[in-house]
Amino acid sequence: PYHAAEIYFAKIAKTHNLLVVETDGTTRQIEQIPNKNERIVDAETGEILGDDLEPNDTVISKLFEIFGNTLEVQ
Repeated sequence: PYHAAEIYFAKIAKTHNLLVVETDGTTRQIEQIPNKNERIVDAETGEILGDDLEPNDTVISKLFEIFGNTLEVQ
């Protein structure tokens, strides 16, 4: 339905670029909406790159003080 078209266009634009051709022949392009949660993976190492913070060495040191060698980090 025409009244719901913009909703469908927004859903499609989450993963694809979209070209809309109206009945009168006019066209408009809707660019893909960038996903903020998209992860970039290093092809060589498989490491997920991004804005994630590195672990705090102080916290890790304290955990090793408390648990000793029984601590397994995964």
